[in-house]
Amino acid sequence: MKNLPEDGMVVPTACLVEILYLLGNAGGRPLQRKLWTMVDSGVLQLRSETKGDCIKAAFLMETYADVPMDFADGIVVATADALNVNTVFTIDPHFYAYRRLSGDAFTVILG
Repeated sequence: MKNLPEDGMVVPTACLVEILYLLGNAGGRPLQRKLWTMVDSGVLQLRSETKGDCIKAAFLMETYADVPMDFADGIVVATADALNVNTVFTIDPHFYAYRRLSGDAFTVILG
């Protein structure tokens, strides 16, 4: 969490579930509370997935099946496309393999 950008970022709710799970394993409720504080303060802005985002994620999961790509990764790519964002924060080193639907590569910040 100390590597998160200080100027804030958008988090798809599908990723929130995964983040809470990982934080629970890494440090339990105190780390999860810190995350909720970041949401409450606006540092992390939640974005709910649309039906279109989910359809794009399903398409991307098929496209990148050999990497592989899970639903959370697909939603990150779909969200980046929807918001026209090229920079993503992730703990997944394989994210370098993914591209926006336009074919543009991401700037990946590994946490």
